[in-house]
Amino acid sequence: MTNFQLATLLNECIGNPKNPENWETAEQQYELINEEVAELACAIAEQDITELRDAIGDVLVTVYGLAYRMGIDADSDYYEIHRSNMSKLLTSEEEAFDEESRLHQQGVSATIFKSKHNLYAIRSAKDQTNAITQSYLPKNKLLKPSTYCPPKLD
Repeated sequence: MTNFQLATLLNECIGNPKNPENWETAEQQYELINEEVAELACAIAEQDITELRDAIGDVLVTVYGLAYRMGIDADSDYYEIHRSNMSKLLTSEEEAFDEESRLHQQGVSATIFKSKHNLYAIRSAKDQTNAITQSYLPKNKLLKPSTYCPPKLD
């Protein structure tokens, strides 16, 4: 079973109904997510790996629970978003240098990262704002090349 299927089973077993049109349900689930994110922040602040692992798992369960309760197929959406994220990677050093140059023309300082899979990622070299789009780019954020394909979520 996938993580989403396991979260669906849990929600069905505890009587949480699917309510795709009920935004109050989404708000209630969002509060649970916020509680788990607070625990995540605490685990990081305390540098407690056991609590960190527990908090990550709890965040995943509550986020998958939100998808279930709103009638969203989280597996399908995740795979589509993963496909889109992979389109941010480049297949050659030449493409990477071209994208770095394009971003430099937008006032963005970028670095090239070559993965062990021989794919190239362009990342923000520092905390900065894109002069053209005015979007904030924190250091190490994966940047979108011109070949990026956004997710298609129906």
